[in-house]
Amino acid sequence: MGFEPVFRKLSNHVAELHYLWNLYLDIFGGEKEQMDLLNNSGVHFFYLVQRQIIQNVVLTFSKLTDPNRQGQNENLSLKQIHVFAS
Repeated sequence: MGFEPVFRKLSNHVAELHYLWNLYLDIFGGEKEQMDLLNNSGVHFFYLVQRQIIQNVVLTFSKLTDPNRQGQNENLSLKQIHVFAS
């Protein structure tokens, strides 16, 4: 795979990570009144949503910081950009 397809895919992953983090902050990073509203209207639902967003952010970030290859397999990670730049 060449530089451009790798860069495009990585860019999409970074954009998704950015979107998810901003969504998390919009929902769960508000004032106390906002958190009280969430807790009073669906504490279990919002707990699950919060957990899923955090897990997705951590997993995406983890994949982005993987080594460029493991064994014979290439990873779609930020280190691939370094490989093409070298």
